[in-house]
Amino acid sequence: MEELKSTETLDREIEADAKKKAARILKDAENAAAAKKSDGEKRLSDELSREQRRFAELLAARKAEVAARLVLDKRRLECERVESALHEAMGSFLSALDRSSLVRLVEAAFIRRVEAVFAGDFSPLAARAPHISYRSFSRGELDALLGKAFGLDSSAWEKTETAEGGVFGAADLSVVFDTPSVRIRASAGDEGLELLSEKRTELCAALWGADYA
Repeated sequence: MEELKSTETLDREIEADAKKKAARILKDAENAAAAKKSDGEKRLSDELSREQRRFAELLAARKAEVAARLVLDKRRLECERVESALHEAMGSFLSALDRSSLVRLVEAAFIRRVEAVFAGDFSPLAARAPHISYRSFSRGELDALLGKAFGLDSSAWEKTETAEGGVFGAADLSVVFDTPSVRIRASAGDEGLELLSEKRTELCAALWGADYA
């Protein structure tokens, strides 16, 4: 009988010990699972934070790019508006000049260029007459211009009137001297564009103020 009781006691002790071990194993498993869950949540949180930072950086860069492009686009549009207004102002100025002033303008420019090329020696023209093309000149005005520029009889020179429109419309008188080796051109439009280039600062300031100079 004592032996039976001892066996029952031993069984209970073994069972109790087994339960304790099982409880520890379960507790360890729960702790491990909790640790893994916490680690997974941290990794997820870290990844989310990284993505949020990356997105914020991309968004900031995109905003900066758009802002810079808007500034450039605004500046380009302002430049186009200024250029258009300057050309319009020059066209109005040339159109307002009387006929004799326009002729003198082209004449002076043409003579300047002829002198720079020939330096007074027109002997090469005796061997081969040049071709002259012109726009908006009368033949009388053209012959007078050529006479002043070359001091020669240009009646035998080939002359062709062109209907091609100039930069500044009807006010854009022009004359072009052509030989196989030399080409000389002068026009009211060219003089207007050169004046715009040289006096851009003064013209912008006069039209829109110092901010555009």
